[in-house]
Amino acid sequence: MEITDQYFVFTNSLSFMTREEAMQIVQKKGGKVQTAVTPKTNFLVAGFKQMDCFDLERVTKKENDAADLIKKGHKITILGEEAFLSLINKQ
Repeated sequence: MEITDQYFVFTNSLSFMTREEAMQIVQKKGGKVQTAVTPKTNFLVAGFKQMDCFDLERVTKKENDAADLIKKGHKITILGEEAFLSLINKQ
């Protein structure tokens, strides 16, 4: 997978670096960072989700938006932290 000219969105906290550091890495490798999921989004990086004892199934708005776009036929890859690290280390 390429990073160059791909659109990335981040949700939740990352355990291996700050979200800002991850965004800078994507930009240095030629990717683009968005603050919200749109039809242009290629990757949603989903970090560590803190559990809410009142709503264990809760997902973020960005995750919901990505799921809605995927259902409409848009190709958005959802990456966990390890998959994101693997992707940026291959570039």
